[in-house]
Amino acid sequence: MSPREGPSRPKFGRIDPFCLMAVLPVLLVAGILGSLVNVALGLGCAVFAGLIVLFDSWANRPSRAREPEPEPERRERPPRPAAARPP
Repeated sequence: MSPREGPSRPKFGRIDPFCLMAVLPVLLVAGILGSLVNVALGLGCAVFAGLIVLFDSWANRPSRAREPEPEPERRERPPRPAAARPP
């Protein structure tokens, strides 16, 4: 079966909370640059932070739903004989 067959894979998934450790400082720098230096430079940094979040969401997308594997047959075990008790 080809990987392209079957149900389609979602485009994006959950955002990893540790991604925010990279994004929040970039947004802070974007705000400082946008207010003190140049608005376009601040917007550029903000767009870069958005791309980080977008990539993280894309990288953490769920895999395709696979068909469940059939369970192997279970054989009934014969009952165990009772253990002999010491006198």
